[in-house]
Amino acid sequence: MNISYKNNKLEQSLTIDRNIIKSYGGLSKKIKQRLEQLKAANDL
Repeated sequence: MNISYKNNKLEQSLTIDRNIIKSYGGLSKKIKQRLEQLKAANDL
């Protein structure tokens, strides 16, 4: 599935691992896991 983001700042903070950790700290592992699940899904 293709993931679209509301703006470029949000996209950058969620697509680069270093930025995920910087922005979300301890939640970064869970966020990366959810994004991978969304990418692997055929539809919502």
